[in-house]
Amino acid sequence: MRVLLIVLLVFSFFSLSFMTLKDLKDADELYERINALNYKKFARAPGFEKRTQSEAEIQHFFKEPLTVDIYMNEIVEEALTKDSIEEWPVGSLLVKDGFLDDKLELISVLEKREDGWFYAEWNGEATAKTAGYAVQVCIGCHASGDDMVRAFRFPQYRDSK
Repeated sequence: MRVLLIVLLVFSFFSLSFMTLKDLKDADELYERINALNYKKFARAPGFEKRTQSEAEIQHFFKEPLTVDIYMNEIVEEALTKDSIEEWPVGSLLVKDGFLDDKLELISVLEKREDGWFYAEWNGEATAKTAGYAVQVCIGCHASGDDMVRAFRFPQYRDSK
């Protein structure tokens, strides 16, 4: 019985970051697209006008805290000009670059699609680490945000963190 429990726990752990071939293909296409769009020229997210110490849960994957740059596309930027919204619009795109000692270690992307949020994450060498719609390691933290975005709030809450 104990062996079965251990096997189930190990399987559960590895299934958290399991990517299908379609997820991997979507991640590769998304990586090419964000770079073709020159995402580093996007507007910076509110509160991230310059490289900032991250408070994200991802910290436990690294030996030291990450500093991050967070970029948002024009769809998110436009949504933030509204007085109030109930969800981020389809097409919303957020990119987070994570650094240790100014070395790029992580690129994370959230993209709002017709069928939900697509998550993708690459290491500093552009190798996909996780991707998909139901990535539990991502959803576990992002569920606490306004429509899955934790870095900043809906416009109606702009004065609260």
